[in-house]
Amino acid sequence: MSIVNYSEDKTLTIDYKLNDDENEKWHIKLDICTNPTCGCRDVTFELYGSENKESAIPKHRMTIDVFKNKAVKLKGNKPTSKEDFQLAKALAKKLSEKDWRHLRKFFLDVKRHITKSASIKDLNITFPEKKIEKDGLMIGYHNIFPYAEDIVIELDDIHYVLDDQYCLSYTCPCTHTGLSFLARKKDLALNQYNPLFIIFDYKTNTYEIENRGTKKIASPKVLVKEIQRKQLGEVFKERHEKLRTLYDNYREAIHGPLKQSRIRQEITRTSDGAPKIGRNDPCPCGSGKKYKKCCMK
Repeated sequence: MSIVNYSEDKTLTIDYKLNDDENEKWHIKLDICTNPTCGCRDVTFELYGSENKESAIPKHRMTIDVFKNKAVKLKGNKPTSKEDFQLAKALAKKLSEKDWRHLRKFFLDVKRHITKSASIKDLNITFPEKKIEKDGLMIGYHNIFPYAEDIVIELDDIHYVLDDQYCLSYTCPCTHTGLSFLARKKDLALNQYNPLFIIFDYKTNTYEIENRGTKKIASPKVLVKEIQRKQLGEVFKERHEKLRTLYDNYREAIHGPLKQSRIRQEITRTSDGAPKIGRNDPCPCGSGKKYKKCCMK
């Protein structure tokens, strides 16, 4: 088998024979998990012979991991048979590195489309509620949607991938994004163990440096200018709202309909003339930050 082409219109062209000396034409369908929160890396080839190409059941189902370049034996509703597993191993051995690259690109394009078009109401996500509410844990967008589109900045031949994280505490109305800047130059990681980390406010376009990281990359000021130029604040806002909705749905499923929190009401009253919280006092939302760096903004 070989992947003949993966074109710009996202069409994958495949040339396949079960055996080198066979002449039968196989109709192939590719099956990829449609759960946008699933981190699996499998592509299943469903083979239909000329006699059963209209059938709902394929003659063979071969599954491979497109990142580990190996056959996978599935369990559950559609378990992999012994014969199909052997065929999948043979298939994995026949694929060239170019074939694997085509498959990975196809897989990522499909998963990113699934992630972007998924309906939030159909998702059932479990969150570490205690750590979010008590410890101020921020949740990474890719922790929930592992194949979401990467947010990338290119500067001076350095490729920056932004790992965006969000406060979801029900008592905190902040508009902050925690951003780690993971820098690569060609195939070399520049700051894997000590990345720049900032708290960026997508409402005010301001930021606070939490960790400067290595000095081998662009300054925080230059990187934030790129964020502003590319108007990434709108992306952060959309992602934050999406995660908050998922988290609220999770909490409602456990605790029932949610009411406005006591602390959120308290913050509202202080803005109407009641005694105010000091700028340097701990924020009452429980995030662990100073009030001036959290809900005061």
